[in-house]
Amino acid sequence: MSFFDKNIELLCLKYPDFKNDVLEKFQDKCSMAVTLSKSGLPTATIDGKFIHSNREPVREAERLVNVEIPKDISACIVEGFGLGYYVEAILLLRPHIPIIIVEPSGERFIKALEVRDLSIILTSQRISILIGSESESIRQILPGLPKGNIQIFKHRALYELNIEFYRKIDTLVQHFISRRDVNTATLNKFGKLWVRNLISNLEYLPEAGDVGELSEIFTNFPVLLLAAGPSLDRILPHMESLYKRFIIVAVDTSAIVLIEAGYIPDFTVVVDPQYWNTRHLDRIDLDKTILISESSTHPGIFRKKHSKMFFSGSLFPLGIFMEKYGGHKKRLAAGGSVATTAWDFCRLLSSGDIFCGGLDLGFPENRTHFHGSFFEEKVHTETTKKSPPENFAYSYISSGNTFLNINNRGTKTLTDQRLSVYIAWFEEQIKINKIKNIWNISPYGIKIEGMNYKDLKELFNYPDIRDKIDTIKNNIQEIPENKKKLVKESLLQGINILNKEFTRLLTLSERAIGLIYKYKTTKKENSTVKNSTVKNLIKNLDLIDNQIINSESSQISSFLLQPIINDISKNTKAKTFDEGIDNSEELYIKIKESAGFHKSIVLTYLKNNQKLHQ
Repeated sequence: MSFFDKNIELLCLKYPDFKNDVLEKFQDKCSMAVTLSKSGLPTATIDGKFIHSNREPVREAERLVNVEIPKDISACIVEGFGLGYYVEAILLLRPHIPIIIVEPSGERFIKALEVRDLSIILTSQRISILIGSESESIRQILPGLPKGNIQIFKHRALYELNIEFYRKIDTLVQHFISRRDVNTATLNKFGKLWVRNLISNLEYLPEAGDVGELSEIFTNFPVLLLAAGPSLDRILPHMESLYKRFIIVAVDTSAIVLIEAGYIPDFTVVVDPQYWNTRHLDRIDLDKTILISESSTHPGIFRKKHSKMFFSGSLFPLGIFMEKYGGHKKRLAAGGSVATTAWDFCRLLSSGDIFCGGLDLGFPENRTHFHGSFFEEKVHTETTKKSPPENFAYSYISSGNTFLNINNRGTKTLTDQRLSVYIAWFEEQIKINKIKNIWNISPYGIKIEGMNYKDLKELFNYPDIRDKIDTIKNNIQEIPENKKKLVKESLLQGINILNKEFTRLLTLSERAIGLIYKYKTTKKENSTVKNSTVKNLIKNLDLIDNQIINSESSQISSFLLQPIINDISKNTKAKTFDEGIDNSEELYIKIKESAGFHKSIVLTYLKNNQKLHQ
């Protein structure tokens, strides 16, 4: 059997559609010429330039891998396949890490299949292959990579040949890493706050409908999303006309100015867990707008006067667990900002045109918010002669690594790295979902690929549909009292299960800590420890680990533990058995702390809400 036939057979076992997706599409003549190196192994040239060593391609690959790829990475993306030498070297020298091969030329890949036995690569479970694909295809693979450092290995000769393609790959990977880093930092900052909010909000869960019930209730009506960027000032003078023609969806930061102007948003989206974000709505009631939220939002919002309310599905293990008892909720996309959730909600409401105002994702005219926003007013209360408002604005703008980016007018607006994460999120969602009917009406907002600019004046051509919007809105039913009662009873069952599970986790972690303490004491008192003692310790810890993993509450506690696990894995690689035991002890201590924290929150809720569940 030839190299080609063997390689194709292995590929088709792993990728049944390989022949249709790659082999039949890329039969053109390949520009890569294969010759023999001085070692007798195949090497290759493109336009007369070697892409592997013409002497020792294997040794060259191993040397470069050792130099360019750190040992502590969690995954590697190889840009350019060539004849596969670099990939084989990574498999050999960096065991256990997953590898993504990205090669835009199907012709070159097929040529490699003809001249080398690639079974080591093609049979490895650590390998994912993107051949001749659009650069966006890598988005589907990145979320499945393990936590930790992702290394990009550039096959330099091939990278230069397809530099625009690989630059897109680099950008997509960097956006993914940035977003993941933001998510980790957010978890570190708000993890415990989310838990407190989720438990506190259980009393409001029975009255919240499922946001999925609102799916396309307005069929193809046009929607106007109003975020809180500086360009909102340009839109507010035209609200009388816009209010007649569009479903109005506001975020928490923009709702107040609309309500005070007499234009109550049809829907107000509030999903922030922080107390200070409840202050945006200090001076208003929410009894005439329909509230769209999520169970980790700060409970201060729900204590305000409100009427109809809908929750989206929780993104957090505790919320997901409690939805088993409080009723399933449809998830909305979350890109780290209320505007991203509101945008996805607009898509759920209607299949009609969607226009975004105040979605600047930058600092037009060096401003951060619209005039009269809560944060702007708060700054004025804190300023002095020596520290004017401009100081606060400058400090905020300059704190996020600012740079100039293309805006919707083709000129440039100041933005920063924080906002660029949201820009990338919008562009990704638009591409993945192939969205065509969405526009931005902020002329100096940062340009988002796929969200073209439309002049505000064009919106006045839409017909007046306010009566129709109000009729549909008024027909949305609140949760009946008998259903609320059933949900309350079910939630009580769920919270009691949680209480028992956290008690169980506490017991298991304490037992593990005790075993480790006993081992360390024995070793301290004796210079040597019997092999049987070590084996028993490992056996007992394994049993405890299995019990923790099988606990219903393990995913909930691991939600708070994940950053700790990442730090232990990244910063303290165990070189000896005792170092491994130290790491395990640290983890068990954190499990105990996490379970204790969760249990205390649950007990406080049960104590404070006895009447609610009677």
